Amino acid sequence: VEPAPADNGGTVVASGKIVDADGEPIYQALVRLGREYTRSKRDGSFALKKGDPSNGLVVAASGYAKQEVAAGTDITVSMERQQI
Repeated sequence: VEPAPADNGGTVVASGKIVDADGEPIYQALVRLGREYTRSKRDGSFALKKGDPSNGLVVAASGYAKQEVAAGTDITVSMERQQI
């Protein structure tokens, strides 16, 4: 009997960092990939292990203009302040 393979938690399909125009991390930005979503950590990092990367990432944060970018790993998304 073969042992069950270890669960590595899934393959990361999108990851990176969310920053502002000055390169400072944005905490709690919403990162969505299809129906899957997560929030960025204090250092701006995020990772999604599910979702369809062909549709791209949608990134939103309070006070910033929403961004739609191509999904990938180790990407950096620079958010621009939203003019009110």
